[in-house]
Amino acid sequence: MGALLVLLVLFGHSIGQQDESKAVEQAMQMEAELQERVESLSWRLEQLKDMRSKTNDELETLRLQLAGIEENSRSLSEELKNLQEVRENLLNTEAVAAVTSDELRKLEIELASARESLDEARKEKDSHPPAYAVIPYEGSSGTHRRPLFIECCLDGVFLQPEGIRLNPEDFEGPPGPGNPLASGLRAAREYFARQSVSADDPGLRPYPLLLVRPSGVMAYYAARDAIASWGSDFGYQLIEEEWRLAFPEKDLALRDIELQAINEARERLQGVGQTRSPGR
Repeated sequence: MGALLVLLVLFGHSIGQQDESKAVEQAMQMEAELQERVESLSWRLEQLKDMRSKTNDELETLRLQLAGIEENSRSLSEELKNLQEVRENLLNTEAVAAVTSDELRKLEIELASARESLDEARKEKDSHPPAYAVIPYEGSSGTHRRPLFIECCLDGVFLQPEGIRLNPEDFEGPPGPGNPLASGLRAAREYFARQSVSADDPGLRPYPLLLVRPSGVMAYYAARDAIASWGSDFGYQLIEEEWRLAFPEKDLALRDIELQAINEARERLQGVGQTRSPGR
């Protein structure tokens, strides 16, 4: 009977140690998860601070561009005024009879051209929003790299200038480099690499450049997760909602290659979904 009591005491002590060890392990796991979340939130905060700083720099550049347009408009107005004065002087002077019809015709043409230039400058300033060019990244060694534009807005994620839209379903599959966005970017990278003619060609090392409108913050995070396989080799730029961007001319061959890669990735994801669905 005494031996049985000793065994029961030892068994109870062993169970207590196991419970304590399990609790410590769970606490350490929770601490690691919390630390990971803190680091993720800190990274996002730094990203937003950096994006705000770059936006302020961009606004200052735009103010300078607007000042240039206004100065051009004033110059054209002054030129038009001078031509009108010359015309009036010719018509009112006693020497008007000596002026040939060819000279008058030439003056009228110059006056009409000045008016047309002034009208175009006013339309550019008042009637149409300016188009903003995105400047490619220049590395510390002075080398340029070709950007692969990814526009993030309320309507979703777009590959530009090809205008290819990524659907919300394209970001719902399992993580990894096989998603439609990453597949399209890889196809573009290989396309430019095949066209490169020298080791200094910017097409050898293109990089994703995310252009984020205020309405596209959620689209930005979805796209950022989708291109995780690129590591830190990407860029981003905050842009205003109403800005019209001046992208390079569309490359139809590149568009076909990107679409093919995206559609193939969609088919793979669809097959994975069907395999995981009940009854299969």
